[in-house]
Amino acid sequence: MELPSNLIEQGFSLNRVDPQDFPAYFTLKRESFTVYVNEHYGGWFDDDQEARNRATFEESLHLTCFNKVMLAGKIVGFFTYNVAPAEINSMLIMLLPAVQRQGIGAAYLQEVTAHANVLNLPAVLKVFRTNPAIRLYQRHGFIAYDKTPSHILMRYTPLIS
Repeated sequence: MELPSNLIEQGFSLNRVDPQDFPAYFTLKRESFTVYVNEHYGGWFDDDQEARNRATFEESLHLTCFNKVMLAGKIVGFFTYNVAPAEINSMLIMLLPAVQRQGIGAAYLQEVTAHANVLNLPAVLKVFRTNPAIRLYQRHGFIAYDKTPSHILMRYTPLIS
C-alpha cells in the first residue's frame, strides 16, 4: 500500500509492522477502542485485553497488509487487511485522534476497494455499532449486511466493469 502524495508531503509514511511494535499497537488499541469495549462488553480490563490483542497482533503479522502509519518517526496508526480466496477480510483502521480526518483512512479504503474491484472479491469488515467511522465506510461503498449485539457487519461489493 502507498499513501497519496499529499499525505507524504505532510510527513506521513507507511512501514510493515514488526513484532516489537506490539506495545504501540496495544496502546493505540486501548486509546481507540476503550469507549466501545466499555459500552458493549462491560469494561476494558488490561490483562484480558492485552492477551486478546497480542493474539490478534501475532495473527496479523501474516496478513497481506499489516502496516503502521508513521508521522515524524512516531507510530500514529495501524492498517490491516487480508486477501483471502473468497473475500478481503481482517480489515482494521486504527488512528490516533490527532491524525483522523486527514484522508489517511480514506486512502486505506481506496486501496482496499481498488483491490476488491481488480480481484472481483467483496471486502468485509465489522465496526462497533456506535463508532462514527461507519459513515466513512459508507462513503466508500460499504453497506451493512448484518448485526451482532456489538457490531455492524459491512460489505463492499466490487464494481462490475
